[in-house]
Amino acid sequence: PSSAASDVYKRQLPVMLGMLGHTLVSLVDNIMVGKLDPTNLAAVSLGNSFIFIGMAIGIGFSSAITPLIAEADSEKNHYKLQSTFFHGIILCTALSLILFLSIFLFRDIMLLMNQPKEVVELALPYLELVVISLIPLLIFQAFKQFCDGLSLTIYPMYAAVLANVINVLINYVSKKSGLTNREVVRRSQRKRNALGPVTLWLCVSLLAREQGLDMEKINEILEK
Repeated sequence: PSSAASDVYKRQLPVMLGMLGHTLVSLVDNIMVGKLDPTNLAAVSLGNSFIFIGMAIGIGFSSAITPLIAEADSEKNHYKLQSTFFHGIILCTALSLILFLSIFLFRDIMLLMNQPKEVVELALPYLELVVISLIPLLIFQAFKQFCDGLSLTIYPMYAAVLANVINVLINYVSKKSGLTNREVVRRSQRKRNALGPVTLWLCVSLLAREQGLDMEKINEILEK
């Protein structure tokens, strides 16, 4: 029994940390935006309330992939594995497009929520920019649930942790350099295209060095 409990713990801990990673991305954004002013923080919170609806639907939907993959894996049915994986990606991609269009088209519901005008004016462009992230998120979820079904739970956790590190790094460089997050990503991607097969966090670090930022602080963020 103790061995079984230990095995369950080792497999489920990365799953819990991976799920926590989704929340930490929004938490870090709120911390960074909260340092600006209450209006911006309220706008981000309002926009995220729409995003969380899409995330809840998408993550809940994609969770159905895991037991199907586990069943096929236990049966050693490779055809069923491939079919479930393929159809899982297709369905998650289709759902992500539906959620993206639904939230984008009905974003003006904010105007009926009796929120301060200045908050809504900031929340709308934020939502228009962030809502597109539902598409890669749900595609990632399809791969994550596939890995979870094969008991390879550690790899999605690594991806979630790395995403949070990059998110913190981009927010930090944006704040200290005066560049927008989009500009930081654009310049980092340009470096990535020029340098070849290098990681995004390395390109963001190079951009931080160009901007004259404290590299010891950058190293601290990466080490965490």
